[in-house]
Amino acid sequence: MREGDALRGLLAAALLLSLAASAARKPVIRELFVPAVADMREPVTLWCRYDLAGARLYSVKWYKDDQEFYRYMPDEQPPAQTFPVPYVSLDESLCDKERVTLAQLTFNSSGAYRCEVSVEAPSFDTAHQSANMSVMALPREAPYIEGVASAYSLGEWVIANCTSNKTSPQALLSWYINGAKAEQWLLDQMPSAEEEAVGDSVSVSSMGVDAWLQTRAPRTHTVDERGLHTSSLGLRFVAERRFFQGSPARVELRCEAAVGERSWERVVSARLAHANNQQLRSASHRLNSAHLLTSSCSVLSALLACSLLRLLVS
Repeated sequence: MREGDALRGLLAAALLLSLAASAARKPVIRELFVPAVADMREPVTLWCRYDLAGARLYSVKWYKDDQEFYRYMPDEQPPAQTFPVPYVSLDESLCDKERVTLAQLTFNSSGAYRCEVSVEAPSFDTAHQSANMSVMALPREAPYIEGVASAYSLGEWVIANCTSNKTSPQALLSWYINGAKAEQWLLDQMPSAEEEAVGDSVSVSSMGVDAWLQTRAPRTHTVDERGLHTSSLGLRFVAERRFFQGSPARVELRCEAAVGERSWERVVSARLAHANNQQLRSASHRLNSAHLLTSSCSVLSALLACSLLRLLVS
């Protein structure tokens, strides 16, 4: 009995050691590189680095959305095989047992990419890991800014336009003045009927519709036949002393274009022009006129809202 018990104990220990050794030899994926965002205009290489723990490699397989598109088996000739999968195009010269390179990306190339590594018999143990990739059209360069003069006198209009070309999704544009995000009322300004109705007493209003249209800060958006977006956002404000900082006094304008989690920016600046007493008086008059216009528009908007409410109630 004792000898039988001892034998069974030895067999159990041997089995446990065998299982432990087998578990230790299972493949492990050490690093899977699949970028969260890829640019449709550029090829992208996906990496799968692994540790076989002393075992022999049987195969490496790549999948997009559970459809196999590449297989590497070192004992086969040739070792690499490709399989047709919609919206997956490979540069086979840049594919091997650790990497695949995707070319000719489209928006439909977005999806879940999985690497699967298997070792040789008898275990054929397998490790796999996956990650999602979104294909976008990223900006080729920083947004460009138009319309900014080298210098401004107090009371002059500062008018700028920022454009980001050929992106998908549409770039989200933002303006910053001296590092602070521009207030919404400085963006996309258009003359309204109420503003024109303020009357001849307001110098800005007396500019007329055509002149107003020249000083608007437009927000435009177009889409081309490939689904790529071009976006513009204008900025317009009156040059006041508070905007010009430092010595010599300058204002810094920055436009930021964000696509996905990445952003691009461009910065320009303008100095404050020296002014004589007559120019200062004129600037003060223009500033007062602009402030009067803003106040008048607020009052007229409130009156219109009240009139509309009375009509609805009646």
